[in-house]
Amino acid sequence: PEDNISGTKDNTELPKVTAADGIVTAKLPSLASGPVGQEYADTAAKGLLDNMPKSCGAIIDLRDNDGGDMGPMLAGVSSLLPDGTVMQFKNRYTTTDVKIDGSSVTGGGTNTTAASKGKFTNKPVAILTNKDTASSAEATVLSFRGLSNARTFGQPTAGFTSANVPIEMPDGASLVITMAKDVARTGEEFAEEPINPDVTTDKPAEEAAAWLKQQCR
Repeated sequence: PEDNISGTKDNTELPKVTAADGIVTAKLPSLASGPVGQEYADTAAKGLLDNMPKSCGAIIDLRDNDGGDMGPMLAGVSSLLPDGTVMQFKNRYTTTDVKIDGSSVTGGGTNTTAASKGKFTNKPVAILTNKDTASSAEATVLSFRGLSNARTFGQPTAGFTSANVPIEMPDGASLVITMAKDVARTGEEFAEEPINPDVTTDKPAEEAAAWLKQQCR
């Protein structure tokens, strides 16, 4: 989404959480910063809270999510992530930790606390990506990287793994400056390069479901 367009309910697709055959699927669309962020986070978090207790595992679908405000995205799926530092933004001088505490996210995008609380970190999670998974969506992917119960499926991401700062110009245009690279909990550093999935496939949803069911035997 364009950084200078505020995210509102009128121009934003909210997350969609569904459940079938013991698997919960959370589709997370792109999200521009704005007042809709809280509803975005609450919609995803409540959908997971309602469905995860009776489900085997979860699929997080980040295909075609080209980024935006990372805070509400992560808050929406915070129930699937352990508390603590989930990733970092690192530049030459400083390192910023993106942290989760319960259903709260700080350090990445807008600080956000999802209204629906609960933790399901003992259940397996599959993440779906494609060539249009970008920016904050890629940071969300990296937040699960290194967890023993998480696996990614699909195609390499867009390769906008960085933290950017938009600067408004006098003519109304925006100049976006890359300020930091992404660092996963594994210590791996990503700087404007794609994230390769654990399983490269043209049928990520099917293969993710098969893997989840295998984990839940």
